[in-house]
This record gives sequence, structure tokens and C-alpha cells, in this order.
Amino acid sequence: MTYPDFDTAFAIAMAISIAAGLMRGFAGVGSGMLMAPIFVLLFGPLETVAMVIMMEIIVTALFMPVGSWLIVSLDPELVGRGMAVIVLGFSIFLLIG
Repeated sequence: MTYPDFDTAFAIAMAISIAAGLMRGFAGVGSGMLMAPIFVLLFGPLETVAMVIMMEIIVTALFMPVGSWLIVSLDPELVGRGMAVIVLGFSIFLLIG
């Protein structure tokens, strides 16, 4: 079995997966919605479907508890502003293509 090289695309995918898990912990939904557009740009549509489905299980198991812990531990105003910045940032990213 061969493993993929650790390159830029893989590093971006890892960072997006962590962010998606935290978003899932905050909102309860949306991790696939965050991963899919970026993964399509990195890997293509067919690979994205398979990866998002498989990673949904991993992301949920590993990072949803962290996101849930953060939402009850942090200042509510800080969490709201952070979520707004994340949504705005990804919206701008999607707008510019």
C-alpha cells in the first residue's frame, strides 16, 4: 500500500478538515459543506465525494467534541465574532474562485 506524499494540497486538506470539524462542533452541521468546495479545487469532483463521505466520519469523531467544548468554554461574544469571521472569509474565498 502506498501513501500520498505530504504536499501542499494534503496540508490544506488537513487544515480544512480540522476547521470543518470545529464548525460541526459549533453548529452541528456543515462540515461537508465546508470541505467539498475546497476539496473539488484540490482533488477533483469524484475524489471529493469519496473523501468527504469518509472524512465526515473521522472529522465528526475527532473534532466535534473539541468544538463543543470550545463553544461552552469561550466567551459567547468572542465565539460569535469568530464564527462571523470564518463565514465571511470562506464566502469571500468562494466568491473569488
